[in-house]
Amino acid sequence: MWEEITSDNSEDYEDYCDLLKRVASSPHQSCVLLLSRETSRNIKSLEGRFVLLQKLGSLTPEEAKEIFNS
Repeated sequence: MWEEITSDNSEDYEDYCDLLKRVASSPHQSCVLLLSRETSRNIKSLEGRFVLLQKLGSLTPEEAKEIFNS
């Protein structure tokens, strides 16, 4: 599914990118957690003040809870 969305010739590609750009640049008090085995180039380009990329390995339940509390 991820390859289908992030492929340059995907019908959903442009809308998906627009959504992520709006979430990354608009002021809001919510949080989007995107889990993926791969980081697309579009996600990498959004990294900065409001976007944090973090590579995770195997987590304990306590470590997973800590992510949501920070």
